[in-house]
Amino acid sequence: MLAIGTQFDTVAKAREAIIRYVLDRGESYVCGKSDKKRYYVKCNSCKFFIGAAERSNGVIIYRNDPHTCSPDTHYERGKKQAGNKRYTAPHHKAAVIDNRNITIKQIQTDERLRHGNSLTYMQARRAKEEILKELDGNEEETYQQMVDYMDRLKVADPKTGVYIARHIVDGELRFQSIVICPSATRYASRFFRRFFGFDATHTKSKYRQMLMIMAGIDANGNILPLAWALVPTENEYWWQWFCGRVDECFPHFQRYGAEDPDDLLSHKFVFISDRDKGLKSAIRSTWKNGIAAHCCQHIADNVQAYHGGVKLRVLFWRAARAKTFEAFDVSSYFTLTSCYYTITNRN
Repeated sequence: MLAIGTQFDTVAKAREAIIRYVLDRGESYVCGKSDKKRYYVKCNSCKFFIGAAERSNGVIIYRNDPHTCSPDTHYERGKKQAGNKRYTAPHHKAAVIDNRNITIKQIQTDERLRHGNSLTYMQARRAKEEILKELDGNEEETYQQMVDYMDRLKVADPKTGVYIARHIVDGELRFQSIVICPSATRYASRFFRRFFGFDATHTKSKYRQMLMIMAGIDANGNILPLAWALVPTENEYWWQWFCGRVDECFPHFQRYGAEDPDDLLSHKFVFISDRDKGLKSAIRSTWKNGIAAHCCQHIADNVQAYHGGVKLRVLFWRAARAKTFEAFDVSSYFTLTSCYYTITNRN
């Protein structure tokens, strides 16, 4: 019951409560003349009226006269109003939070079974978009604030490495990419193992950018991110751009292995990746004294998928995990390589 005297913080919250109250009762409404200090709804067929106004102690409900007209009056108008995204979105917020891939058909079915409303496809879609907008915020506004965000990071911690790239679109200077290297990780990297990983993944957003990341292992064996970037796509140019900015933030990387460049053991500086597009060449051109290694998990997946199944995968891992010559098991290695060449030649 929306009783007279019910208080709200703002007129907007009072408006939402009034609309929800009316529609939950299966009724309809007509908006009256409202402004920033008041909001009310009425009915053209009876004396129904609910109003809220700003008072000295907040926004309160000052009048609530119920409908006295026939229920048939509300059928067509109420059906249309019940499909409003502001009304239907809260019904499915928990479902979208639990499963962001929920289909529009599932939302339509859930609304019909739980609330008795038959939503069109577009009404259900707008409800989902409204929920995602509330959860994620407005992406366009967020990208417009990237430069201000970079400036605030530098003011808060001048040693934090922040790099941003912009380009001109339709005569406007717009965000293109950003790299962030927190000062804490810049300092901690001196005590990391000389073993770092690179990877990239797609962002699940409207603009479909790529999130690049560089991570390392600290003295306690914990995996920590050192730097990350948001770029338009994954290719050699953007990997080169990311690696170049990382090199500026971690100049001590260039000193690793410099004491004897011809001695492989003196490098002790390894970059591991799953051979992403252009990453290998970007690493080699940025860090001459680094070793570009490949992720064994991805290699094992490819071995199993394309070169002999689970049996060959087991042999691969036996060879890859060996720490001594005896554990390497020469016979397994030759079996592995012979199976690989047999399958390769056969295909």
